[in-house]
Amino acid sequence: MKTTKHLFYAGLMALLLGLMILGAAPIEAQTGKHDLTRRTWSDGFTAYTVRRGTGGLLLFEGGSLYEGGYAFALKPEGGDFYRLQPAPGRSDIPILGEPGNIVRLRPYGPEMYLVVYDEKNLPFSVLAPIRDLRQRIEDDLSNYYLAGEYRTANGRTITFYPASITSKRRVQGLSDEGDEAVPYTFGEEYNTPMKVVILPDGSAYRVEKTDLGLTIHRVTQDEEGLWTGDGEEIIRNARRTRFLSELDDLPGDFPCTAMRALTIGQLSRLADVDLRIMRNEIYARRGLRFAGGGEMQRHFESKDWYHPEADDVSDRLTELDALNISMIRRAEEMMTNETCQH
Repeated sequence: MKTTKHLFYAGLMALLLGLMILGAAPIEAQTGKHDLTRRTWSDGFTAYTVRRGTGGLLLFEGGSLYEGGYAFALKPEGGDFYRLQPAPGRSDIPILGEPGNIVRLRPYGPEMYLVVYDEKNLPFSVLAPIRDLRQRIEDDLSNYYLAGEYRTANGRTITFYPASITSKRRVQGLSDEGDEAVPYTFGEEYNTPMKVVILPDGSAYRVEKTDLGLTIHRVTQDEEGLWTGDGEEIIRNARRTRFLSELDDLPGDFPCTAMRALTIGQLSRLADVDLRIMRNEIYARRGLRFAGGGEMQRHFESKDWYHPEADDVSDRLTELDALNISMIRRAEEMMTNETCQH
């Protein structure tokens, strides 16, 4: 017999599925004509404003937090279709994609996204609407990379609380404040937030995650503004014992995948272990039965919302599910290639 909590989650997932089905409906039925020039768009690394060029082109211009001068263009092809091409007078395209790739404007949840498809018509990259690139990077680091409770082998607990509409990002157990959670900010290099946490007393810590856990060192900033060296080791390989999310009213460790399309830039700021859990959680929400005794089965069997029902759930995946799975796999491939190069 299903508990009240299980029935709640079942109803919640039905609502989410309804939102995803709505997200796949024709754009005109939901929003009418959509003007791309009214938003700032980002692949997670850079941000672009849009203006109308000659011949109907939409010219995207922008850059990272450190440098500008980036540009590319979209040629309207009718409906929600566009064709990716270099900006006039340029030969490069500063986002993932090749000249001629199809780009579609797609609605997922409450937002619209630009999705780039490769020559095999598979999703290749995502541009998301944003208000502020620095804020987006900081939210990615606090809400996806760090958020959670971590415990060391000797029992010390560090908790990073995510930022949300109603609360600021905070950390508990890192400073000498004891049980009090204190706000923190991120250190920057080249005007870009880094994986360096700064507490109100000015102390700074580099936070790094691997499959072994979370390791934290004290760091200092040199004359060039770079965070140098690994000083005193505060935490070594602390295991995450609890996930925390800014969307705490939705089930899952990474409920964001059920509500929004994620960019390569966002995903590049996660650890390998997080990407693996995030990707498999999409399948778990649809009832996939994982291999007996494996890492993913052990992880999801501990979740009260998880109900394994089938060995293949490909026909249950929504358009957003499939898109985020593709983006996560691409981010994993990029990380693997980067590791091999080093």
